[in-house]
Formats: sequence, structure tokens, C-alpha cells
Amino acid sequence: PLFESKCYACHGPEKHRGDYRLDLRDHALRGGDSGAPGIVPGDPTQSSVLRLILLPRDHDDAMPPEGKPGLTPAEILAIAHWIQAGAPFDPPS
Repeated sequence: PLFESKCYACHGPEKHRGDYRLDLRDHALRGGDSGAPGIVPGDPTQSSVLRLILLPRDHDDAMPPEGKPGLTPAEILAIAHWIQAGAPFDPPS
């Protein structure tokens, strides 16, 4: 799956950067240190995950951070569609 290959190294079962996890639905929805909801099912525009992915790669808050492989336009679109569809867990692949 997409999150497993691109995000779990920092936001999965082993690490929880920013106190955020994408491998557990409750954590993914709640968000991390920022206090903003990570994923708002049905509303990609209010989901921090998508906002951070869409930031310019050189922005301090951009995800994935500098030095990590970025997401392709197709992967970003898959995440947006997944959130729009209600963010059913299993995350998009």
C-alpha cells in the first residue's frame, strides 16, 4: 500500500514523528502534534495529510520531507480520492 511504502518509515508502527501514525485509523484521523485532523473522511481539503503532501517540496512542513522520495501526481490523486470516498481503512495502494 501507498502509505506503507511512502509514509510508515516515519509515521508507522515503529516511529511516530510529530506524534502521528498512519497505520492506525484512530491516530490517522486524529492527527499529531499540530492539533489539526490528519484525515477528515469525505473532505480532502480539511485533511492535513493532503495539505502537507501538496506543499512545495522545499517547504519546512512538506511531506515527505526533503531527501525522501516524493509522491507522484497519480499517488496524490489516489489519496485525495480515498479521503473523498470516506477514507476507508485499508489506505490507498
